[in-house]
Amino acid sequence: APRIAQGYETLVQHATKGIRMMPAKGGNPALTDAEVADAVAYMAIKAVRILARQHTDFPPARIPGGLGYLS
Repeated sequence: APRIAQGYETLVQHATKGIRMMPAKGGNPALTDAEVADAVAYMAIKAVRILARQHTDFPPARIPGGLGYLS
């Protein structure tokens, strides 16, 4: 959850440009920025759903792109 709390834009930036030992675009330069952003959104949504099931006090998460909230 700490990484998700950094915000969607930060997660996408780290995924597309790399951070620390993680290479840009997961080491696949053929991926477009949009494909990487889609993968980040997919993983974040999955993680939030798991956390929401495990912790009843977990706050709803905002879905990127103004699509509403997950709970």
